[in-house]
Amino acid sequence: MELMASVLAKLVQDLSIKRVFLTGHSLGGYVTLAFADLYPNLLSGYCLLHSHPFEDDKEKIEKRNY
Repeated sequence: MELMASVLAKLVQDLSIKRVFLTGHSLGGYVTLAFADLYPNLLSGYCLLHSHPFEDDKEKIEKRNY
């Protein structure tokens, strides 16, 4: 997630965009939260759609990684 957030931050900076509003859908929500954590100065706000800010339980992590 951190790698994808850093790629997105680089794109935002390369395009000379000062701040962005991100909408993270499903797995994109994890990227959005990583972006918010790592690059808060580039973020004006965010929306999570079919995602949530809570840590997944062990079963969900295993299912996602399978």
